[in-house]
Amino acid sequence: MPMRHFVHSLPIKKIRFMKAAVKRHAVLVNNGNQTFVSQSTAAV
Repeated sequence: MPMRHFVHSLPIKKIRFMKAAVKRHAVLVNNGNQTFVSQSTAAV
């Protein structure tokens, strides 16, 4: 019974983890774009 409960609660944690990873990746991409833009404008 506990094993069944664990398997049932696993997908929710996986979805939350994926959402957090996607959000973190988006923030990294935004930061990278900002630094890239500032570097390119500074170079010009």
